[in-house]
Amino acid sequence: MNALIYFSFSQTKFNKLLLAELEITSKKNNHNLNITGLLSYHNNYFYQYLEGDERLNILMHKIENDNRHTIEKILHFDNLTDRIFPKCYMKCVEYNQNILTEDLLIRNLFSFVKNEKPVNIFVKSSFIQNLITIKNHLWYN
Repeated sequence: MNALIYFSFSQTKFNKLLLAELEITSKKNNHNLNITGLLSYHNNYFYQYLEGDERLNILMHKIENDNRHTIEKILHFDNLTDRIFPKCYMKCVEYNQNILTEDLLIRNLFSFVKNEKPVNIFVKSSFIQNLITIKNHLWYN
């Protein structure tokens, strides 16, 4: 199984209604492809984690060609053993609704996007650990 995280700038300001519509559409599309993940939005920036089999490349190609946003950076994870979000075909989270999400992700994401150096295994592990913490907070609180 493979996964990826991408960070993009939205050409449109998304409100709660637009995010809800995006979540519904994404759930349907992702379910058909057996792709799971999490989408976060803050100040016109999207942060999305997706996991699945080779069909993940099909979805990512579609996402990259979506003119509603511009992809800033993509981080790939290959040969993962387990899913972080096994039954979550898509969950949208606004940063301002969840202080834990904001603290864990914004702190790392802006430096990640601006950093031109190759990403090492420790950085990837940090992103995965942050995602697990967010999942536990969202589903168990």
